[in-house]
Amino acid sequence: MPPLNGRLGLKFYANEKVTYNFYSMFANTQGRLSQRDKEDPRIDSEGTSSWRTYNFDLAYMVSKDVDFSFAVKNLSNERYREHASGVDAEGINVVTRLEFRI
Repeated sequence: MPPLNGRLGLKFYANEKVTYNFYSMFANTQGRLSQRDKEDPRIDSEGTSSWRTYNFDLAYMVSKDVDFSFAVKNLSNERYREHASGVDAEGINVVTRLEFRI
């Protein structure tokens, strides 16, 4: 069973072309694991710890057919693992995107 988790944030529309988004993603501690997860050596048999990340993104509509976005995720460089995952999540990271509509 996944822990209580979610995303909470504020989105600011500077104008019709620019949007700023500040948000946090989080999950509570969860000790209940499936039998398969208990047997997986990559997953802590005690379950997963709580975590939270702080994130920022900026979106800019270049034209009606082109969007650009820039994001900085996990600003506090939190080391965490999604529940029942054997892989650590990314530390602080930067994402850019250029989208064309045809």
